[in-house]
Amino acid sequence: GGDINFTNMKSYLLSKGYQHLTADKDFSLAEQTSNAWGVNDDITFEYLYNQLKDRKEAPWHTAFLTLSSHEPFEVPMEKHIQGESTEKKFLNAIYYSDRCIGHFIRKCKESGLWDNTLFIFVADHSTIKIGNPRAYEPEAFHIPMIFAGGVLNVQDSIVRTIGSQTDMVATLFSQLNLDHSAYKFSKNLLAEDIVPFAYYAYSGAGGFISREGVSVYNLQNNHFIQGDSLRWNDEHLKAYLQVVDEDINRNRSGY
Repeated sequence: GGDINFTNMKSYLLSKGYQHLTADKDFSLAEQTSNAWGVNDDITFEYLYNQLKDRKEAPWHTAFLTLSSHEPFEVPMEKHIQGESTEKKFLNAIYYSDRCIGHFIRKCKESGLWDNTLFIFVADHSTIKIGNPRAYEPEAFHIPMIFAGGVLNVQDSIVRTIGSQTDMVATLFSQLNLDHSAYKFSKNLLAEDIVPFAYYAYSGAGGFISREGVSVYNLQNNHFIQGDSLRWNDEHLKAYLQVVDEDINRNRSGY
């Protein structure tokens, strides 16, 4: 529902093989301006459902981004959670987006689309609006990843293994018996020999969370903000940052 060129997203998605892109310009002017970021979730979820309900070819993959729960948290509904504080407005926006997801899932179940489809829900980040954690604390990055749909043969299970968004690829590919060796930053969260950890980043710093605790390293002045007594964590964070740096430099060099 937003600007497809924001953060160069159009070029990124096309480079990854997406064959068709939908963005704000595909909607009416009134719909485009229904939210500060573009088209509100109730409109885009309805569009998504209509795109999927009659799709005959299989397998297929579709990615969909919500936007209504993003700041400034203005949504087209009567306030379910009263109050004008940032926290209340945030919770109200989350309620709205969650309701849109619920309506979408209900229609998918009624039409039979649910039965043969895997739905993966994951966020790009959490928030500092609830509880006011400092920007580098893991609470600001704590998100769930939800696998749902009629294709699952295990339901109502909670996996508490520590991981991150990059682990979605290896986790999914492993279930499909597909090779994921090209994704070196990804691990299978369902593997028995998994080493649970997650790397996260914000402007000028990188964090590493495991069962040992949390380490955060400031890249601007090269010192640990948190965790200098967590030897195992600290060394793994340094190693991870080094691999990321090497990967970035290699891509810049074109090989």
